[in-house]
Amino acid sequence: MDTLAWSGVHRTPWSMLRVQMGDPSLPTTVTGPVRLVALYQWRQGKASPGVWVIENSVVHARPSPEDIDWVLFPSAQAEREMTDYEARCAQYLSRRARP
Repeated sequence: MDTLAWSGVHRTPWSMLRVQMGDPSLPTTVTGPVRLVALYQWRQGKASPGVWVIENSVVHARPSPEDIDWVLFPSAQAEREMTDYEARCAQYLSRRARP
């Protein structure tokens, strides 16, 4: 019978992460689809400027993507949200560029 090796390394579930932006002394916590997109980009190493991720705990540690358990992360939903966001931005920019 095969057994899985137990890892002694504690990995934080992705759902315990808080995405924040703005002024670090008075940050805004991001929720909903924007949070998913920010986490997806952070996981890919493409975090937006002025956006940071912390553990939603008393300590507020800033983990690295390697410290996170991404097993249940809804990647497909995050990719759809990112595509929708990029389409809205492109639409806005094209309207703005018209004379």
